[in-house]
Amino acid sequence: MPQHVIVREYDSRYHALYEEDAVSLSRILGESLISIHHIGSTAVPGLKSKPIIDIMVAVRSLADVDGKKGELERIGYEYLGEFGIKGRRYLRKGGDERTHQVHIFEVGDKRNLMRHLAVRDYLIAHEDVREEYGRLKETLALRFPYDIEGYCDGKEEFVQRMERNALREYARQGKDIGIELCPFRREWIDELLSIFRSSVRESCGKEYSEEEREAWASSADKERWIDELASHYALVAFLGEEAIGFGDIGEDGHLNLLYVHPDFQGMGVATRISDLLERHAGGRVRTEASLTAKGFFLQRGYEVEREETVFRKGVALRRFRMRKGDPR
Repeated sequence: MPQHVIVREYDSRYHALYEEDAVSLSRILGESLISIHHIGSTAVPGLKSKPIIDIMVAVRSLADVDGKKGELERIGYEYLGEFGIKGRRYLRKGGDERTHQVHIFEVGDKRNLMRHLAVRDYLIAHEDVREEYGRLKETLALRFPYDIEGYCDGKEEFVQRMERNALREYARQGKDIGIELCPFRREWIDELLSIFRSSVRESCGKEYSEEEREAWASSADKERWIDELASHYALVAFLGEEAIGFGDIGEDGHLNLLYVHPDFQGMGVATRISDLLERHAGGRVRTEASLTAKGFFLQRGYEVEREETVFRKGVALRRFRMRKGDPR
């Protein structure tokens, strides 16, 4: 029987229902348990939601959790393994009209752990977003009363945007949201080109015309980029499995490329990449900064040597030669 999608007003009993199962789960998971949290819409006072208690657990080892499968099933949970999310153990109870869902991750899986907490806290802190989200869910529940996939698809864009904003807010608070920096690999080049083009087209509109941005965005030479990134100290930032930014520096201290996808700007990605690139160069760095990036580099202690004009696809673009530390 299809799941009936029902969205209700917030119920003050939700937290007590969470606490009841949190005690049982904690007892079963024992020493492997690191932390347990009430997440999802029922964890947000005032938010309309489906009456399903979402619980997130951080553990030392998923193998330990797998060993507890029988005990978890005896307290009423279906044990469904990863169930579409790598590195997760998903449990539910209540059958077609489920009442509880449990999402278990290893403690090192910062990306998944922090995104759930960030969204919860963001909704608690932002009444306008909370109300808009509640109205959206209520509308979708009326439109898709027995179509959970249609309901979820209808709110996916809103949820993705909200998650990015929530993670950005967490990052500004200095919290580790699970961004990882990895050495460049050739098979990632198409993703990096996409980040570059999106950054130029979407982030530089105030300083460059559409013609200038298009000339710049279309000027990247894929094979030259591969050669340069492979021969330089080059880092790629990932949030989960998604590449979100990159940068590289040569052995001569020339910071060559530094771009972050617009959806993930404001999360400290460029700062983290730059910190490691500059450290690799011993703090003596030179670069060519766009009008858009000039302020970022000034805040990092760079000085402008001169303004210059370069040509991309026959179109003139202004930029600045900048340096930090003693010139080489």
